[in-house]
Amino acid sequence: MFAKVHPPKQMPGGDNKGGSGKLFDYLDKENNDKEPEERTEFFDHSREEVTYADAVKMIDSNNKNLGKNDYKFYMVSFNPSHDEQKHLAKIVSGREVNSFKELSQDEQENFLYQMKQFSRNAMDEYAKNFGRENITSGSDLVYVGRVETQRTYKHFDRDVQYNQPLLRERSELRQELNGATEREAKKINERISVLETKMRRTQEGEIISKGVAKSGFNVHVHVVVSRNDKTQTTKLSPLSKSRGGKQTFQGKEVMQGFNHERFKERVGEVFNEKYNYQPKQHEEYRRKSRTNNRQSIGSVAAAVGLNPERNIKGKIKGIISEHTTNNMLTQERRVIQSGIQAVKNSVMAVTNPKGAAVSMLKQAISKVISAVSESG
Repeated sequence: MFAKVHPPKQMPGGDNKGGSGKLFDYLDKENNDKEPEERTEFFDHSREEVTYADAVKMIDSNNKNLGKNDYKFYMVSFNPSHDEQKHLAKIVSGREVNSFKELSQDEQENFLYQMKQFSRNAMDEYAKNFGRENITSGSDLVYVGRVETQRTYKHFDRDVQYNQPLLRERSELRQELNGATEREAKKINERISVLETKMRRTQEGEIISKGVAKSGFNVHVHVVVSRNDKTQTTKLSPLSKSRGGKQTFQGKEVMQGFNHERFKERVGEVFNEKYNYQPKQHEEYRRKSRTNNRQSIGSVAAAVGLNPERNIKGKIKGIISEHTTNNMLTQERRVIQSGIQAVKNSVMAVTNPKGAAVSMLKQAISKVISAVSESG
């Protein structure tokens, strides 16, 4: 599960200092070619259906005490992976399917309902993440969400870029058909057919180009959330990044900023817990600090020419073997020292698991270096 707070400059429909109409126009795009009875509406924390007009009104009327150049709202998106969507589809249908279109009408409605419920739980986490006593759940916010079922190819997608020169050449050949003789036209059409066999296509067989709908599961959720809480007395900005400190607000100490790492992590956990999903490694959001620690361990190992997955085990076995051949006094001293260090490592593993991992690797490397020096 990937959750994102979109920077204002990257939001469709312009920035968020004015009205929200242009953004809602973009989010309502899937309804453009639908009949009134086929439309899918927005939702909020308690209602299943919120019309386009009500959605715009909710956000644009919740701007008390916000200046002309202040940000008025933000956009958050929740993007489940293909496997997560496939898992949810199996829950609502009882069978394996590979795309949203394979579900029946009732199953699709149930799938969308589940995505709304999950999004409400995710917005509870958004609210809690500010650490304010008066903001404890999504019910304290003013937000409107929209579940979208399609994604289209963009100009930067690899398949689009691959097909572009082929499509350009096909267009030129089609122009040559004008005024061509029957014999010339036959040859041109044969060249066009060869070009089309090289083009990349969707699962449905459509040639991929900008704007074409992608195959498979593409369900995702966009949420537009007001900067003000529903009482319009508290401003909540996810752009103010948390540094773990506190600040005074209305005479009380409150947490400072918004912790994006914790929010992304919790959103994934909410989905896993709600739908009993066992995430694959690439689907779990890992905080940057954890990634940095893994990189630090790799860097330390690389500095002494070790492969953490292969060399360390062999080197440590060598050290253990050396312990058994040293004289008794040296052995006893080392055993005692190892016991003391083992206790320290155990305590650290409980109180600071990240630091423990790095510390124990450094100890192993230090022993390897000492062993090499003594044998040299």
